[in-house]
Amino acid sequence: NGKYFFDNAPEGGIPYFLVLTGTSAKGKSIVKARANAVFPESFSKDSLMSLRMTGVTAITRGLGIKTNASGDPGYAARKIGDFLSKADLTHTSNEISMVKGCVPTGGVSFCMVPSHIAALKNSGIDIIELTGNHNNDKGNSNNTSSIKTYTALGWSYFGGGLNAADAAKILYKEVKGTKIAFLGYNYYDTVYKTGAIAKKTTAGANSWSPEKIVKDVAEARKNKADVIIVDFQYQECWSYTDNGTTVQQCYGANAVTNQKKVFRQAIDAGADIVVGTQAHQPQTYEIYKNKMIYYGLGNLYFDQTEQLGTRQGLILTHYMYKGKYLGTALTTTIFDSDLLTYVTTGSKRTSLLKSLQEWRPKN
Repeated sequence: NGKYFFDNAPEGGIPYFLVLTGTSAKGKSIVKARANAVFPESFSKDSLMSLRMTGVTAITRGLGIKTNASGDPGYAARKIGDFLSKADLTHTSNEISMVKGCVPTGGVSFCMVPSHIAALKNSGIDIIELTGNHNNDKGNSNNTSSIKTYTALGWSYFGGGLNAADAAKILYKEVKGTKIAFLGYNYYDTVYKTGAIAKKTTAGANSWSPEKIVKDVAEARKNKADVIIVDFQYQECWSYTDNGTTVQQCYGANAVTNQKKVFRQAIDAGADIVVGTQAHQPQTYEIYKNKMIYYGLGNLYFDQTEQLGTRQGLILTHYMYKGKYLGTALTTTIFDSDLLTYVTTGSKRTSLLKSLQEWRPKN
């Protein structure tokens, strides 16, 4: 009926009836015991927490130009901001630093007009992921000032920071009785040694190594995290060729070298959920060792309209209850010719989900 239980109970649930009869004292005690075994406690919405996670945010280039032209600094969030805000925590991976005097132009060296942070405010953002590879495009000093702005707004961040030590910190958030640990790593720029990685005294993304993940996950468990989420900025998979046709393989889990191996290593280390936030188009997902891996969420806010894959996106809504992970709802999105992102339904939703299901790992 289009209702999801954790968002809309009881309409989204399946009615379940238990009928037991008994008249004697012994019969009544048996009935009570069996009823308690099936329904040990009442479900309390007050203890249910929701976390929305999105992919790439890059309010720059074409989207920055559109935003300026609209006269509305919150332009990008017009069609989806309310949806994103309706969660206990809302996350995005913002890859672009704010720069005073920024003039959005073409190319791949990015900046964000400071006032355009209104779109993130209108999206209800609580957590900024900083694993991206463009935050130092205009110098790490602008990255530093952007991080300080996030802090002043009361937002938390992880996966990057003011320096290497700050970037490596685990973010803990405790809401409604569930403690979540957020760990973020930039795989691509660690391997290829670019200027995106934080250094001893300069801002940037957190570096990656398998040993580092093992150590960090163990630390998160030691600090009583109920749910550990590991995010990766992995190597991007482009969804188009010279003739403009979609490369279906980019929806897959191993679209680029070793992606499946690296993501699964995080589960092997003890993570509960692994998410790829690098992808400019959605990638598939899988259950591995009874834990969830989402290989790529695609764009939330950006300007890549040429291909279907780069206009599509995924939003994950994780639900947790009294310290336990219950499940994740997949929301599909797309942005239109005006670069406005909205939730998709019908064939736009089912066609994307079908592609992702077809590319799920077979082993």
